[in-house]
Order: sequence, then C-alpha cells, then structure tokens
Amino acid sequence: MKSKGFLNKKKLLISLLLLFIVSTTTASASKQIRVYVKTGTPEVLIKTIGGKVIHKFNDVTSIEIPEVYKSALIALGYYVEDVPVFRILGDCDYPWGLSKINLNTSWQITKGSGSKIAILDTGIDKDNPDFTGRIKMCTSYVSTDCEDDHGHGTHVSGIAAGTKYGVAPEAYIYAIKVCDKNGYCYDDSIRFGIIDARKGPDGIIGTEDDATVISMSFGGSNGLSRSTYTELKNAYNQGIILVAAAGNDGPSINSINYPAAYPEVISVAAIDSSDNVPSWSSRGSASSKCTSNPAFKGCMEVAAPGVRILSNYLRGTTACWSGTSMAAPHVSGTVALMKAKNPDRKPLEIRQILWDTAYDITAGHGSYTANGYDIATGKGLIQADKAVSLA
Repeated sequence: MKSKGFLNKKKLLISLLLLFIVSTTTASASKQIRVYVKTGTPEVLIKTIGGKVIHKFNDVTSIEIPEVYKSALIALGYYVEDVPVFRILGDCDYPWGLSKINLNTSWQITKGSGSKIAILDTGIDKDNPDFTGRIKMCTSYVSTDCEDDHGHGTHVSGIAAGTKYGVAPEAYIYAIKVCDKNGYCYDDSIRFGIIDARKGPDGIIGTEDDATVISMSFGGSNGLSRSTYTELKNAYNQGIILVAAAGNDGPSINSINYPAAYPEVISVAAIDSSDNVPSWSSRGSASSKCTSNPAFKGCMEVAAPGVRILSNYLRGTTACWSGTSMAAPHVSGTVALMKAKNPDRKPLEIRQILWDTAYDITAGHGSYTANGYDIATGKGLIQADKAVSLA
C-alpha cells in the first residue's frame, strides 16, 4: 500500500505538469486575482503558476495568481475560494444626491414615464445599458454623430435619467450634442439644440413629443446671441421648463452664468452631502425682487446636490464629478417627475412648487437671507417628494 506522502507528491507532480501545459496554451496577459486556498497547499505549485502568498491563517492562505489558473486548480482537486473585496464608503460610492432630495417617496408615485428630458451637452454614451430603449432623439451640431467624446453629457444624462443613478429613471432622453470634445458650446449649435428640443423626434413644434424640460449644464459670463435667446424664450412660452447650472464662479455676488441668469430659466446652485454650499458655486443677486419671486434676471432659484456626484461615464464606466453641472440635472429630473404626474402644469407653476417645497438650508446664517431666499441657494434645496406630491 502506497503512503499518503507518496500520493501527495504524485498529485503535485501531475498538477505541475498539467499547469505547465495550461501556461503554454493560454495567453500570458491574465489579470491577477486574490483567492483562498487550504493552508498547506504546496508553495512550489503556487510559485510555478506565477502566484504569491499574501497572508497565512491556520485554515486557509490567501494568494494572488493569474486568473487563468483558478479553474485549473479547482479541476485538479484543490480548494479555491474567491477573497471577497469591499470598498470604503465614501460619498462617491453611492448616488447620495438621490436620497438627499427624498426620491423614494416620489418614486412610489412616478419614475418619470412619459416625460422627455432634452439634454444639451456633449452627447451621450449610446450603448450604455442604463439608457437602453429610452434615447428617443440623438442629434449633433458639432460632429457627425451624437456619441459622447468628452463624458460630461453622459454624466449629466445619468443624473437626470439613468437607471442606476438617475432622478427620473423612466423618462425619455433627448441627447442633443451642442458641445464639442473640449467642452466648448457654441451659440449657433445651442440654437439648433433648442429648436430640436422644441420639435421633438417628429420634427414638428407643438406635438406630444416636444421636450418636457431642457437641461443645460453649460454657461458663460456673456449672454446668448439675441436670436438664440429668442429661441430659448420661444421654448419657455411653448411650455417647456428650462433648467441650467448657475456656474462655478462663486463666491462673488451676481456671478450666475448665462443661460441660468435669464428670468425664464431655473438657476441651480450646488450643495455637498452636509448641506454646505461650496465656495465655487456661483451666487445670485441680492435684489429685493428675488426674495418673493426669484424668477427675475440674476436671481438664484434653488440648490441641488453637486459635490462628488456618482454617475455614468464613457464606455459603460462611472465617474465622480463636482459642479453646478451635476446639480442642474437633479432639478431637471425632478421636473420630469412632476410633469409625469401632471402634464398640464405650466413652467411658472412648476417653479412655484419647487420654491414652496424647498428646504431652507441656510435659514438664519446665509448671506443676504430674507423670506427664505439667499444668494447661495435661492429658495433652498429641492425636495422631490413634496414637489411631486403637489404637482
């Protein structure tokens, strides 16, 4: 009868031979993975396959090996178990902005089905599964294709309407590319983008597929051309809600960018997960007109999450970005929810509900605070649950 030691040596030799065969018939560019094996698994075997021991315990040993050898070890009868991997829970490991504006309650009413969000930006990652079946328009005025070659448009679209990270995950998306791969958005392209949003996929103004809301996460210190601003006003008079990032030029007063500074547009400031307004978030006007009705030129209207926001990015990946660009689509998505519940609401009615239901996060300590208005957050942080309920 052969001894146990002899049998173990025989198994090791057979294993080394078979693993050598695997190594000569499989691509060498296999990624390293960390697994548990039983303590006592021959280290010569581990080294032969290009592995190394990480930690030893009485029962198991963690090792790193090329991934290609995992199945081979199991086939040879060795115990192999994946080492679970966890991540620290930073504020960009989950979409904290969604819970901050209280979406769970509003999602019990609607997730935005029927609403159409026109996103004027750098395009969209068309093949991203988070947008599957919901990109109903995809046009470009800076290149031959609406595919995103920057990432900003995809990130913004994910916040507004992505399946995993979006405020309105059932809304339709109109991806209108008006900004180039370097992030520049020219006035003539913007004008065409607004016209597309007004027409919708059928190309006719005044039909059911016209955009519900136009979301603009771009801006500049100078206004739009007269003709493009006229087009923007036409969209507003048509009943389309306009939302734009306030800009990242704070903390100076009167630093809201255009188009957010226009009276027809909902200007959106940024806050972090602790309700603080970052210094870079643009500030609005301290005019007494803004306190009762922030739908005046230069007034800040509302605030939304805009610091370390997790969302979609190019080629199916994700990214963590900050800016009022990230805050604006939180509002655009919320508007889509409100209009999905009540499509007959007019732009000024939607705005009034957003103001009335906002949480005054700067009460008592904000700059130029009066009647719930301040230059940093306008009427306050949007509350999707209350806004949708009243829509």
